[in-house]
Amino acid sequence: MPRTGWRELCGVIVAAVALVAILSALTEPMPRPDLYDGKAYLRMAERGFYGSFERGVAAPFAYRPAVPWLAQQVSLLLAVSVPTAFQILAAFAAAVNLCLVYGLSRVVGARPGLAGLVALLMALSHFQVRGPLYFYTLIDIETQAILLVATWALWERRWFPALAISWVGLFFKEWLLVPAGGAW
Repeated sequence: MPRTGWRELCGVIVAAVALVAILSALTEPMPRPDLYDGKAYLRMAERGFYGSFERGVAAPFAYRPAVPWLAQQVSLLLAVSVPTAFQILAAFAAAVNLCLVYGLSRVVGARPGLAGLVALLMALSHFQVRGPLYFYTLIDIETQAILLVATWALWERRWFPALAISWVGLFFKEWLLVPAGGAW
C-alpha cells in the first residue's frame, strides 16, 4: 500500500468537498422527497424507528434503519428539517465516497493522477453523485461508503474488520452481505 502524505490527503478532501459543492449547486433537489422509497425513510426519520410502524413500514424499508436514524440525529443536532438533514447526509456521503474511491485506487496501485481521474469519473457519473443529490432521501449513497470501506478491508486481507463493517452495514442496506461473504 502506498503511503500518502498529509498534503495529498488534504488535497483529496478539499477536491472532493469542492466537487460535491459544485455538483450540488448544479443539481436541483427533488421537489417532493416523500415519493417512492423516500416516503418510508422520511417517515422513519420523522417518527423514529418504532414510531414509523404505526401505519406499517413494509419490508425491505424496515430493515434499513441506519440512515433514517442518522438523518433524525442530524436534524436534531443542527435544528434543521428532516429533508434538509437527508440532503446534508447525501452531500457528506458523496464527498466521503470520492475520497474512498481515490484511496482504494491508490491501495490497488494507481498513481495519484490516475486515482484522481477515477474519483473524477465517479463524481461525473449520474448514479454516484448527482443522482443521490437529486433524490436525497434514498439511502444508496451512504451505503456505498460502507461498501467501499469493507472492500478496502478485504483488499488488505483484514477479514474480521471486513466482516464487522459488513455487519454494521446491514443496518444500512442488505447488499452489504456481499463483502461479508468475501470475508467469510
